[in-house]
Amino acid sequence: MLRPTPAANLHDTMLDFNQLSGFVLIGYNGTLAQWKQYLAIPRLLPDVLKDMHITFDYGQSFTYTSPRIAFSYAQALQPIAPNSLLSLAFNYFPDHDHVVWDVNDVHVWKNDVNGDANRISIQRYHAPPAGLDNDLTALWTQVLQHTHPYDGVAYSEDDTMEIKTAAVPPVSANPSVLYTGFYAKDGNQSQAFMKNKLDQLLKNLKVKEH
Repeated sequence: MLRPTPAANLHDTMLDFNQLSGFVLIGYNGTLAQWKQYLAIPRLLPDVLKDMHITFDYGQSFTYTSPRIAFSYAQALQPIAPNSLLSLAFNYFPDHDHVVWDVNDVHVWKNDVNGDANRISIQRYHAPPAGLDNDLTALWTQVLQHTHPYDGVAYSEDDTMEIKTAAVPPVSANPSVLYTGFYAKDGNQSQAFMKNKLDQLLKNLKVKEH
């Protein structure tokens, strides 16, 4: 964030920036090769990343572990290479009795080519507060009830086949948190192929929060 300002206005500008910065959501993106370098310098990591473990073996396996979830997948699901692109999307959300800034979406692309559609994702959804309008709670209801497109049935989107579903059964009838698994591959793919890929992704997913 940058704003040229005369010295006389510095105090007011800092007050503005302190407010504006609270509305900025920052994601962490990089190839696996870049992540390897970054994670090797702990002093550069925010506290939330210090509690995570991201490990990978090119051509073999990828593992993501945090206090909230853990999952892994093998090369058979999607290529794991130095130029595979890992993106952690952050958001603010309630965690029991306080609000936290934490990862709510983990995306891994096959490579870092601009526009490449081949990717997997694990995404977090939080139950909406009571009293919201129906249009604001519709997405949560779709995920909770496994209605399309969260039903594990493949569909076409911009010349790409996509498939997603709620990741694991909720621990209660009224869960506060749900996770979804997502897989996308370009071209025309069969339902059996897409469902097999999604099952590979969800097989080793463990949700630790509820």
